[in-house]
Amino acid sequence: MLPLPPLPEQRRIAAALSDADELVASLNKLIEKKKRVKEGAMQRLLSGETRLPGFGGKKFKQTDLGSIPDDWELKKLGEILKIGNGKDYKHLPEGDVPVYGTGGLMTYVNEFLHEGETVCIGRKGTIDEPQYHEGRIWTVDTLFYTYDFNGIVPKFLFYLSKRIDWQSYNTATGVPSLTAVAIQGIPVKVPPLSEQRAIAAVLSDMDAEIAALSRERAEAARIKQGMMQELLTGKTRLAEGE
Repeated sequence: MLPLPPLPEQRRIAAALSDADELVASLNKLIEKKKRVKEGAMQRLLSGETRLPGFGGKKFKQTDLGSIPDDWELKKLGEILKIGNGKDYKHLPEGDVPVYGTGGLMTYVNEFLHEGETVCIGRKGTIDEPQYHEGRIWTVDTLFYTYDFNGIVPKFLFYLSKRIDWQSYNTATGVPSLTAVAIQGIPVKVPPLSEQRAIAAVLSDMDAEIAALSRERAEAARIKQGMMQELLTGKTRLAEGE
């Protein structure tokens, strides 16, 4: 049998939990709206369709990737960065250096393959989810890392890489795969360094706002679960007027 409180208390409990549901739902809607705004901003800023205040004029030129601002360049990734191969980590002792694969964080070891900023690109499996990292990292052999950046800001490259159709560069018929050679040949639109930094800052601020809202949503969901546990078991009672 289910423990049932008196009808008036049932109504108060249902109202309290409905309010909690509405808060989570409103945060979900706000997060999705912010994500759409960010996607639109990425499309416009990374294509040169929209310029941030203080950057460039209205002149455009035609390239193999279509029209780009006159002061932008078309570069192949191999011209602006180098690609490093991930390696097996299982022989390494445990430490404080994170090990990443295509799915994200895997474990921690005591050595590193790269130190500093990097954009990691999947070699096999999940090839269309680039990752941005700072500091010391180790990557497994299914994940490339990039280094020796020349004329490209790593954080800008990260956002730029999220607009690349990686599947179109897939070199396998089975499990999706990328080669370093294929990545090096990918053409990208490159604005001046100062504009790259400004664009990266704008998009990073948007990411930070979305992350903060996601944490708020997680906390609201946690509180709702706690309320259900307390109210539906009778551990906490809602008196009239609460």
